[in-house]
Amino acid sequence: MPKNQYFSNIRKGIAHRIGSLSIANSLLAELEQSSYTGIKAYDLHDWEKGKKSKTSFLDIVTNDYNQKIAGWIELLNQEKDAFELQPATKINISPKLNINAAVIKEWKQEEPTIEINIGLILAVEDLLGKCLCTKSFFTQRTPTGELSIANPFFLIGPDHADRFLNYGSIVALGDAHAQLLTAGIPIAPWRLFQFDLIAELSAQWAMLHEQAHWMLGHIDYLAAQRGDTSDFSLNENGENTPLDDATATKYFEMGADALASSLLFHLNWDTERQENKRFRDYRNKLQQAYGNIGSESIIYLNDHAAILRTILLSIGLVVLLMENKRLYLNSPRSSYPLPVTRLLGIFLTVGEAYGDMINFSEDNTYDTEKIRPVIISYIEVIVDLQLIVSLLKINNPIFKPFIWERNKEEEDQFTDDLFSILANGASDPGIVQTEAAKEFIYLRSLDPAFMPRLKNYLHLGKSWLDNY
Repeated sequence: MPKNQYFSNIRKGIAHRIGSLSIANSLLAELEQSSYTGIKAYDLHDWEKGKKSKTSFLDIVTNDYNQKIAGWIELLNQEKDAFELQPATKINISPKLNINAAVIKEWKQEEPTIEINIGLILAVEDLLGKCLCTKSFFTQRTPTGELSIANPFFLIGPDHADRFLNYGSIVALGDAHAQLLTAGIPIAPWRLFQFDLIAELSAQWAMLHEQAHWMLGHIDYLAAQRGDTSDFSLNENGENTPLDDATATKYFEMGADALASSLLFHLNWDTERQENKRFRDYRNKLQQAYGNIGSESIIYLNDHAAILRTILLSIGLVVLLMENKRLYLNSPRSSYPLPVTRLLGIFLTVGEAYGDMINFSEDNTYDTEKIRPVIISYIEVIVDLQLIVSLLKINNPIFKPFIWERNKEEEDQFTDDLFSILANGASDPGIVQTEAAKEFIYLRSLDPAFMPRLKNYLHLGKSWLDNY
C-alpha cells in the first residue's frame, strides 16, 4: 500500500489519537518492506507533538459521533414501523467527562432527551485501543497462535488513576493531541477499521439501552411513582431513582439490556432485503487497504460467528466499563444485577435473535450446524472479555468468572450455565450452578409482576402491548 494511503479511510478522531501520522506512515512502510508480520510496539512518551490543530480533540470526537448519531436516528426511523417502536429522537453528546448515559424527561415535555457523556465515548475508545494492541484480542485463531499480519501500535498515555473511570482530571492536564487520553492505539489499517467499527457499535448500544428505558416505560413509570411534576432522569449511575426496591432496578436494567441488544442485532444484521451498511463499509475498507491478499488473522465479518462475536463484544465492553465505574463509586452491590448476570442475559438475547433469523430447530430438534456459530462466538467473546477485565485491573468476586486466572471448575460452571439457559430457557434455577445464572433466571421470572405495571407507559406498538 502506498504510504499516503495508510490513513485515507480513518476518521479525524482516530487520526488525532495516533498524533503524528508521518511517524506512523514511516513505520508502516518500514514493516511492509520487511514483510514483518509480528507485533511491534512503539513507546512514544516523548514523541514530537506534530502539527497543532485549531480544534480541540474533544470537539473532534464530538463531531465524529454527532455524525454517527444522525445515522442511528435515520436507521431507527427506517425500521421503527417494522419493529413498532416509538423511539426518542433527541440524542445529544454531553460534555460531561464521567462515564455515564441518561434519558432525561423534562416536565410537560412529551419526549425525553437521551444524553451520552463524552466521558463514556472516551473510555470506550481508550480501552478498546489498548485491547487492540494485544495480538489475541479480536483476531482469528491460527494453528500456531501467532498473527499472520503485523500489529504495530503506539503506547502513548501514561497510567492514570482515573483512566477508564473519569476523564475530567486527565483532560485538565491538556488534551491538544489526545496523548493523555490514549493509553495505546494500533496503527495498522486493519486494526483501526476494527477500532472504528466496535467503538461505534458500543456507543450505539449505550444509546439503545437508554432508548429501551424510554420505550419500555421505565422512566414514565418511575416519574409517576414519584408523584411530582419536576424534571426526571434515569441514568446509569443510579442517581435520582425513586425506588427503594433494588429488585425493580435490576429488572429494569435487564429489560433495557435485552431490548437494546435485540435492536443492535437486528439493525446491524445482513438480511435478504439489504446488506448492513456498517459491516459492508468495514469489508470495503479492508479490500481497499489489502486487496485480495487476505490474512487468516483478520476478522472479515463474512460469516455469522464473526458478526455475532462483534456485536456481543461491543455490548460487553460497555457493560464492563459501567460495572468497573460502579465498583469505583462504591455503588451498593444489591442495586444492579451482577455483571455476569447482565452478560448472560445479553448472550441469550442475541442468541435468540439469531435463532429467530435462521431457525435453530425443526420439530424441537436443534440443528447443530446452525447453532455452531453461536457457540463459537460465545467462546471467543468470553476470551476477549477476560482481556478487558485484566486491563481494567478488576479483582473483585462479583466479576467471576471474568477474571484472568480462573480455575477450570469456574470456567466449566459458567459455560455449562450459558448453554443450559440457551438450550432449555430461563425458567428452572435447578439447571444452573452459578449465582449469576440463578439471579438471571429469578429476574426473568418477574415478568408477570412487572409487565402489567408498565403496560400503560410503553412507547411500543400493539403487538408489544398484546404481550403485556
